[in-house]
Amino acid sequence: MDQEKQITRLLHREARLLDDWALDEWLTLFTEDGTYWVPIDPDSDPALVASIVYDNSMRRALRVEQAIREKRAAQTPRSRTVHFYGNLEVNEEGAASASARASYLLIETRAGDWRQAGMGNKSIYAGHVFFNLRRVGADWKITEKRIVLIDRNLPIEGLFFLL
Repeated sequence: MDQEKQITRLLHREARLLDDWALDEWLTLFTEDGTYWVPIDPDSDPALVASIVYDNSMRRALRVEQAIREKRAAQTPRSRTVHFYGNLEVNEEGAASASARASYLLIETRAGDWRQAGMGNKSIYAGHVFFNLRRVGADWKITEKRIVLIDRNLPIEGLFFLL
């Protein structure tokens, strides 16, 4: 299978794992040094400027632990999500690295009861998602996932799930 097809399959799988709340498996898609970044200013250095999310491997694992194993009123029951990547472009940068860009749309609904803030609400998050990838053995892994939301400068409430 060619590289572009392998990478496309990886990114579609990544979106499906998020929708299925298969977050332990989602963690395995990243390299050990991989980052998950939702910037306020996409041209900034996340080590120096605040971000909506900026997670290294330890922080990603903690986020997953809290999301799937700790009881949270805001996620009882869990949000239902649909992650959609469209207009996917893969740039092969050699046999061992690549990058990809896609239009990004996430729809989240909270079908909870009186305990869950925002029950019955639908939220839409749109923007662009950028991936840097590295071949590890026979597999492609994510070294960076960066989601640049189009409304990133507006308040984001109740972000209790992974974008």
